[in-house]
Amino acid sequence: MTDPVENASSSKSGKASKKDTWEVLESISKIIAALGIPVVLEVGGWTIQGTVSQQTVSKDYVLLATDILKTKREAGEDGGLRKRAVDLLNRTSPVPLDEATAQQLIKGTITIPSSILSQIGSTPILGIDSAITFESGMVIDSYGAYHAFHPDDKSGLDILHMAGQPGNWWGLVTDNGLPSGNPVIQTASDPAPGFYVSTTVLEDPSRDRKDPRRYVNSEAVNYIVIPGHLDAKVNNQIAKLGDFAVVIRPEIKAPAYAVAADIGPRNRIGEGSIALAKALGIPSDLKNSDPKKQGIAQGILYIVFPGSAQGWPLLQQEIDRQGAALFSKWGGIDKAKKSFSATHLAVTASAPERAIAP
Repeated sequence: MTDPVENASSSKSGKASKKDTWEVLESISKIIAALGIPVVLEVGGWTIQGTVSQQTVSKDYVLLATDILKTKREAGEDGGLRKRAVDLLNRTSPVPLDEATAQQLIKGTITIPSSILSQIGSTPILGIDSAITFESGMVIDSYGAYHAFHPDDKSGLDILHMAGQPGNWWGLVTDNGLPSGNPVIQTASDPAPGFYVSTTVLEDPSRDRKDPRRYVNSEAVNYIVIPGHLDAKVNNQIAKLGDFAVVIRPEIKAPAYAVAADIGPRNRIGEGSIALAKALGIPSDLKNSDPKKQGIAQGILYIVFPGSAQGWPLLQQEIDRQGAALFSKWGGIDKAKKSFSATHLAVTASAPERAIAP
């Protein structure tokens, strides 16, 4: 007769083992952005997995390996291909699979759960419960700042060609409302007389289109930029303008709360306002010839809550309040650390290149 105490203990052990295996597999599923040799860094309690940049083929092999292990083993399959996939992931991941889990993957009795929703460039977009998450650097977006652009191309915070050129002003308000028009200059009743009126896609419809206050002020509001046609979904929702976000730089203890206020190129991700950069201690000298003074190349964690938009305008204090509530409900810092502990950050020599075209 089986001892009921021993039986219960065995049952608990089995459940714990399954839970541990699942967590390891979830971690493995998030290394899909691997680009080369792993470099593990400890920063303020966060385990950040960096990479030494290599050829794109390295990333392709990891993609192939995870794809193989997401499916059950076919009848008659000898398992050799699955074994090679497991070996590759073990060499790449900071959380190697234990022997029992590796054998189960090879046999096909378990598979890797996929939390990858889509990919922008080499950056995987993950779905973790109610949030869309990703890791990248941060390019600085000056749009909407009252002092962003000036006719003399010297007095503004940013270089004028970032807003367009005569005949094609995509980042400025023009007299006829078209890119072909003449840029509108702020008057004495505006926040920055003599400067151009810079725009963001998120706007306050109650104000005139020539009013700088219609747009989200990059100098005062923490905002992020989402790529055009970002179709990653959680709970059947995609990230949209006005949605709240949490942006974390592990070196800075406090997370920054932001709102999605602008739309960028569809093939780039990782961009924020001047105010957001300052909140995270990121350089935002947009006219400095050194790209390292214009943003940061890696190490920024973004957590976006699709469907959370409350409309515009909002004060930064309200963004902080709403963002903090959503972050806490999602799981807060502890969940963020766990979710990002096994993902990869591409290490490059300088900040990401700024996109000139809209």
